[in-house]
Amino acid sequence: MSILNDLVYDIGLHDGNDTKYYLHKGYRVVAVDANPLFIKQAEDAFKEYIAQGKLTLLNIAIADEEGTVSFNISEDDHFSSMDSALASRGGSVQKIAVQARKISSIFAEHGIPYYCKIDIEGYDSVCLKTFDKGRGIPTYTSAESVAEPSDKKIGESEKLEILNLLHGLGYTKFKLIDQHTLSPLQADKKFYTLSRSLAARGMRHIKRQFGIDKQLEYRKHLQQKHGYSFVNGASGPFGEDLGGEWYDYHTAKAMILRHMHDHYSRKGAKPSTFWCDWHAKK
Repeated sequence: MSILNDLVYDIGLHDGNDTKYYLHKGYRVVAVDANPLFIKQAEDAFKEYIAQGKLTLLNIAIADEEGTVSFNISEDDHFSSMDSALASRGGSVQKIAVQARKISSIFAEHGIPYYCKIDIEGYDSVCLKTFDKGRGIPTYTSAESVAEPSDKKIGESEKLEILNLLHGLGYTKFKLIDQHTLSPLQADKKFYTLSRSLAARGMRHIKRQFGIDKQLEYRKHLQQKHGYSFVNGASGPFGEDLGGEWYDYHTAKAMILRHMHDHYSRKGAKPSTFWCDWHAKK
């Protein structure tokens, strides 16, 4: 199958902010979410794009087998997941029945996209495992670098799982993006340097008040470059619109291990707070 260069997939629609950006950039979008509330909100918010055939919404879960599955809607909807333990981090959980499909069958029906964003709370690896390499893969794909929950004590194979899956699919170049700031991390430069202590957080607040916070500076840079304001939690740009350097697999492997170590070595760093996305290209 050929890649459709005008098509983007948003696997994990959530509040629709990523889909909004992709539509802003002029792409057709296939957006997937297991939570029917998010689908309904998107139907209301993007009526014009749906009518124009620019947006297709799929109320399904991504799984390794097709059929009906139980999906867990968390009280805090950021944590809703196929995994009940992950969903319970956000409070009480409501179970619903939802149709499940493999990503390969969605590609077969709607086409192989130019870019596929994956963010489905602990099931990113399952999604990648259901790509059909023989039929073709997107030019660019992104996924959360480490499935939650995670901390510095998890094994190296878990830390590298998403990178290894992407590499196994045939991706050869990688960028690691810090999702708190949308900054590209570098292989040879420390990024996680500040303590997460109360004093350090106070100093950061002061810097923000005076407009000298580097994290805010980078978001302003992105806003000026793309003519678009990325809210906190948005996946951000993709492909060649990303800043930073593309690294080969071996450099990327060393890079994530180093940055995870730096992050969790900071005073006050809590488990499950390393929040980065891998971006990969062929």
